Amino acid sequence: MRRIVALERSDLLWPERGRSGAVGARPGPRWTATRVVLLLVAGLVLAHARRPDGVVGESTYLIVTFGAGVVALVAALRRRRGDRRVALLLAAGVAASAMADVLYLTVSIVTGTEPEISVGDPFWVASYVFMIAAVLSRPNATRFRASLDIDELIDFVSSSVVVILVLAHVVDLGGLLADTTVPAGVRLVWATYPVLDGILLAALGRAVFAGRHRGRSGVFLSVGVGAWLASDLGYMLGSDGYAGGWLDAGWMVGASAIAASVMVPAPQRGPDEVPDPATISSARIALTLAPVLVPSVLDLIAHRRGVDAYPLALTLGSAVLIVCALGRAARLVTIRDVQREQLRSQEHFARVLADSSSDASVVVDRSGIILRPSPHLATMLGAAGSDRTGSDLVGLVPAGERERLRILLERVAATPSIRMTTEIAVDDAGAATRWLQLAAVDLEHDPVVGGIVVNLVDVTQRKLAEQERDLLALHDTLTRLPNRALFQERLQVALERRGRAGRGVAVLYLDIDDFEHVNDRFGHASGDCVLTQFAGRLVELVGAEDTVARVGGDEFAILVDARERPAEAARRLAESIAAACAGPIRCEGNEVALSASIGVAVSDARSVPVTLLRDADVAMRQSKSGGKARTTMFDEQLGEAVGRTRRLETDISSAAPDGQLFLEYQPVVDLSTGSVVGLEALVRWQHPELGLIRPDVFIPIAEAKGAMRTIGWWVLEMACRTIAGWPDELGDVTLGVNLSACQLADPMLVPGIVEALAASGLPPTRLVLEVTESALVDDPDSAALRLGELRGLGIRLAVDDFGTGYSSLSYLRQFPFDVLKIDRSFIQSITEVGGMPPIVLGLLELGRRLGLEVIAEGIEHAFQAAALHEHDCPFGQGFHFARPLAADDARRRVAATQATAPVVELAR
Repeated sequence: MRRIVALERSDLLWPERGRSGAVGARPGPRWTATRVVLLLVAGLVLAHARRPDGVVGESTYLIVTFGAGVVALVAALRRRRGDRRVALLLAAGVAASAMADVLYLTVSIVTGTEPEISVGDPFWVASYVFMIAAVLSRPNATRFRASLDIDELIDFVSSSVVVILVLAHVVDLGGLLADTTVPAGVRLVWATYPVLDGILLAALGRAVFAGRHRGRSGVFLSVGVGAWLASDLGYMLGSDGYAGGWLDAGWMVGASAIAASVMVPAPQRGPDEVPDPATISSARIALTLAPVLVPSVLDLIAHRRGVDAYPLALTLGSAVLIVCALGRAARLVTIRDVQREQLRSQEHFARVLADSSSDASVVVDRSGIILRPSPHLATMLGAAGSDRTGSDLVGLVPAGERERLRILLERVAATPSIRMTTEIAVDDAGAATRWLQLAAVDLEHDPVVGGIVVNLVDVTQRKLAEQERDLLALHDTLTRLPNRALFQERLQVALERRGRAGRGVAVLYLDIDDFEHVNDRFGHASGDCVLTQFAGRLVELVGAEDTVARVGGDEFAILVDARERPAEAARRLAESIAAACAGPIRCEGNEVALSASIGVAVSDARSVPVTLLRDADVAMRQSKSGGKARTTMFDEQLGEAVGRTRRLETDISSAAPDGQLFLEYQPVVDLSTGSVVGLEALVRWQHPELGLIRPDVFIPIAEAKGAMRTIGWWVLEMACRTIAGWPDELGDVTLGVNLSACQLADPMLVPGIVEALAASGLPPTRLVLEVTESALVDDPDSAALRLGELRGLGIRLAVDDFGTGYSSLSYLRQFPFDVLKIDRSFIQSITEVGGMPPIVLGLLELGRRLGLEVIAEGIEHAFQAAALHEHDCPFGQGFHFARPLAADDARRRVAATQATAPVVELAR
C-alpha cells in the first residue's frame, strides 16, 4: 500500500505553455540554492537506501517527502496571482501525499501493524485529483472546466481507458477484485490506485504529446515522474510485497524532483505557440479508431498466455472506447462541415468583394497571357475583350507602357513570392489620362493559383493630388510662377549646361519700389492683383528658355539663359522691364504706377546658384539705395564693399567687449578768446583686420544691428570717467556726448546716466547730451519727457546738426534744449569773398532770440572763424582749431589754452 501511495505521488508538475514560474511578484530561488537542496536530498536518499528500516529509515523517508510538500507549497505561493494556479494544484498533490505518509506511519506506530487501509488513503486519493487537474489545465484558463475543449476531453477519456485496461492486465486487477479473502472495501480501495495511476499517466501522455514539458522545470518533472513510476511498477509487479529501500528511494527522489520543478522557473511561452484548432487529418482519424482495438488485443494476449481476461473490465472499456470513437467521429464530421461552410462563405465574400470593387485582379502566366480574367479589367484598360481568358495583358496596355509591364513580369518571375509594383498611364475615351498601379506577385508554386497575380488599382486621384502638391511645393500660389527652390534648381541646370559649353548665364533680381504703399492705400486684394499683372508682364518679356520666379513678397528673379553675351541680354531685358513699368496697372478701379529696382549678376566659372542669386540681390539693393528705379550690375568692387559691410555687421556686436573701440575728443573753442571750453567725445573703431573704420560707416551698421545701445553706454561711461579724472586746475570743461535714437527710447536712460555720473564723479552740469533731430522723430512725446527729466538733473541738452532734420523750428519749441549746434554744411557756405550767408545769419539770430548757446560745427578756415566771431557766434569747433585728439592730447590742449587768446590770432 505504501508503494501504491508512492505511485500516487509520482504526478507531474507540468509547466503550462506560455506560462513561466519566473514571472511573479517575487523571484524564485536561485539555481545554486536548488543544487544545494538536491545534494542534501541525495544524502538523505542514500542514507535511507542503506538503512530503510527502523527510526533512520522512517525519519529520512518522512523528512524528504514531507519536506518536498512544504517546499512545493511555499514555492507555489511565491508565484504571482495569475501564475500560481497550476503550481498550487501540483504543490497540493505533493503535500497531500506527504500527509498521507505521515498518517499511515502514525497509525502503524500506534497499532503496531501496517494497516491494509488507513485514514491516509483519502489524502492519497485527493493527491491524484490535484495532480490530474494540474496536468490537464490549459495555460491562462481561469477555471478547470475552461481548460479542456470537447475534442481534448474525448481523447483524454479514450487514452485513460486504454492505460487503465493495460495496467489492469499487467497487475491482474481482475484477480485482485476476485480475491474473496480480502474485504470488499479494501479491494475497492486497492483497485482505485491503479485506475487513478492510469488516468494520471494518460494525462501525462497528452501533456507530453502537446509539447508543454520543457525547460529545467520540465527536466525535474520528468526525473520525478520516472522515478516514481519505476518504484510503483516495481512494487506492483513484485511477488513478495514491499521490496525495500531502493523502491523508497525512487519515491523520495520523485517527490524532491517534483518539488524542485515548482521552484525552478518554467520557460515563457510565445504567442506563436498557441495550440492549433482541431482539424481533420489522418493522424486524428488514427487516434480516434486505434483505442477501440485495445480490448481485443489484451484479450488475445491473455488467451495466448493461457489466462482468463477480466471480461467486465474489457466489456466496459470497449463500450467507453466505442462511445468515444463515435463522439470523436461526429466531431470530425462537424469540423469538416464547419470548414466547408467557412470556405463557401469566404469564396462568396471574395466574389462579392471582387464584383463590387472598382479594381481588377487577374492571373497571368510568365508571358502575360491571362489565365483568370477580371470583370473590371476591360473598363480599367479601355480595351474590349481584355476580360477573356487567353488575352495578352501586355498587349492590352498602351504601347508606351508595354515595356514597363513586361519588365515587371520578368522581375516578378525571377523572384517568386516577392510583391513588386509599377504605374502606367492610360488614356480613356474622354482623352483624359488615368493612372493605374500594377502590383504583381508570382504564385505559380501555389496549386490553387498557378500563375502570376496582377492587381490593378486606379490611382488617378492620388497622382493628381501629388501633382498639385508638387506644384504648390515648387510654385508661388498667387502668381503660379516658380518659387525660389525651383528657380535655384533651374539655375543649377543652366550653370552646368553653360559651364560645359564655356558660356555664362545672367540673373536679374527685381524689387517693386514702394510696393507697401499699394497695400496701405488700396488694400491687399489690390496688391495681389498688382503682383499678378506685374508677373504677367515679366513673363511676356522673357524668352522661351528664360525663367521668371517670385522669390519674395514683391521680389522677382529672372534667369536669362542666353547663349552668348548674357550681360548684354540682361541689360536689354532690364531696359524692357523699365519700359513695361511705365504703363500703369489697373486693379479694381485703381491705377497704380510702378517702378522697379533691378540688380544683375553674370555667372563665371566659380558661380553656384546661391551666390549668383545673392550677388543679384546685392546689386538690386544698391539700386534701391542709389535712388530706386535703377539697374545696377554686380561687379568685383561692389562685391568687396558688400563683403566688408557684412564683415562689419558680424563683428560690430563684439567691438566694445573686445576692446576695439576707443575715444577721441574734439575741442569746442570760445571764438572770442580761443580757449577750449568743452570737448565732444567721438567713438572710433580699430578693427583688428580691416583697420580704422570711420564712424559714418559703422554707426549706421551698429544702429541697424541693435549694437548702438551697448556702444552708446560704453562711450558715456568711458568719457565721464576720463574727464572726471582730470586735475581741477583745468577748469570746468564741458563734455559733449552724442545720444543715439535707441538710447533715447530706452526706459532706463535716466537711471543709467545718473549711475554713470555717480560712478565717475563728474558733475551733471558739465555733461552736455547731444541729440540729432532724426532721433526725435519716432516718439517725440516720450523723448520730451526723458529730456525734461535729464534737464531737471542739471544736465545740459544740445540739438546737433541743426537745420538738416525734419522740423527744426517745432523741435526747438517742444524740447528743452540749451545749445544749438549749426550743421557744418551751413558753415561751409561761408566763403572768403562772399561774406556771411543769410541762412547762417538767420540761425545765429534764432539762437539769440531763443536764449540758446550756439556752436558752429565744421570750421575749417580762419576766415570762417573770424566771420562767425564778427557776427557774435560764441563758440565753434572744427579742423581749424584741432582734429579729434586722444585723451592725453586733449588734456594738454585744454591746459595750453587756459590763457585768453586775442581774437585776431584766430583769424590768422
